[in-house]
Amino acid sequence: MQESDHGADFRWFFFFTISKKMAKRPLGLNKANKSKKKKLDSAEKAEKAVAKEISPENDESAEPAPALTLDADEEDDMGQLESLYKNWTSSERDSPRILHGVVHECDSLLQKAKGEGLPARFHEIYAASLLDLAEFADKKKPVKKKKVKSDDVAPETSDMFVDAALERVETGLEQYPEDAGLLFVKSRALKQDIDEKMSAVSKEERKETAKKMISQLNKILEVFKLAQKHASTVTPAQLDVVEELIELSGALESVVKQSDISETTLVACEKFYNEILASEKDENTVKKAHRGVGTCKMIVADSLLDLLDDDDEDNDDTVELAKKNLKAAIEHFQKSETDEDGEFMVTLAETMIQYGNLFETESDDQKKWYGEAVKRLRQAQRLGVGKYDEMILELEDD
Repeated sequence: MQESDHGADFRWFFFFTISKKMAKRPLGLNKANKSKKKKLDSAEKAEKAVAKEISPENDESAEPAPALTLDADEEDDMGQLESLYKNWTSSERDSPRILHGVVHECDSLLQKAKGEGLPARFHEIYAASLLDLAEFADKKKPVKKKKVKSDDVAPETSDMFVDAALERVETGLEQYPEDAGLLFVKSRALKQDIDEKMSAVSKEERKETAKKMISQLNKILEVFKLAQKHASTVTPAQLDVVEELIELSGALESVVKQSDISETTLVACEKFYNEILASEKDENTVKKAHRGVGTCKMIVADSLLDLLDDDDEDNDDTVELAKKNLKAAIEHFQKSETDEDGEFMVTLAETMIQYGNLFETESDDQKKWYGEAVKRLRQAQRLGVGKYDEMILELEDD
């Protein structure tokens, strides 16, 4: 599912600070678009109860109900749910219609079982589906405490789905406290809960809220590591939570404006990724871990650049430390670079531009890294990721 733009006002704007010593800067070329789209397996007939939930009657403007493949026995309730959920995870994820069907089936199973005898996987699917539905719902709007009314919040806002997911996952963990799938979903839900709280808070309360949220970051990582402990392996998709945790750490730090506030979380995440690199053999997971370490290094470098005073051109120690971290970020990013991933090429190009910015204007080092960035931007453009002609001309105009 394509990442929601909700909450984007406080995420990622912290990334590319410029000092007077820098000649150029990246212009937000890649907005951290982490699309995870897959093709939907088509079928001719949908299960009746799901079709009723997904395709509202008497609505001529509604889109046709998506084709579903339900390959489980009709008497196998969990098999039917697994099959329906697989339709969602293998779809384009650009509409909540299948998700409504998944939740409908979960509710039906819950009523049928009266809350007893349901496997951990049921709770995992239910909670994960609620979290996905949150991405399609409206955000809760910030309201002043003295003016809160009962109708200020829409019936189904995204925070409600996240709260319901947290409640569902806790219900499952009461019965299955060591289930890896439930723990992975819990870490994701806790992370989304922070997103919800930050997007719903008023401007006046944002800084204090960010301080409170920062204290929860390490808790999320600990839940994730506990999940990993009980899992046979960790997948690249599951590692998305840690990657988002790092991004969120930097975003909260920017709100609080204290450059060392998230150091513990960043250090812990980087250590975790390095443990993955030391033990994991799966190529895709290793690439994901390299990108994670690189992101940690990049955020540390950005925090260091934030320390530079606009009038201070001689803070060589800080600049050199920023260079060290950016160089390490580039090295890890290059180890995970592929010819087909245009979006990541843009991320790598931005990092190279940031690194080049820290060298003297028109120096050989600066030209080298600008040139490497241009190669990635050209390739990304050929892959249809975006248009970077203006940036390329600026970088080449030395």
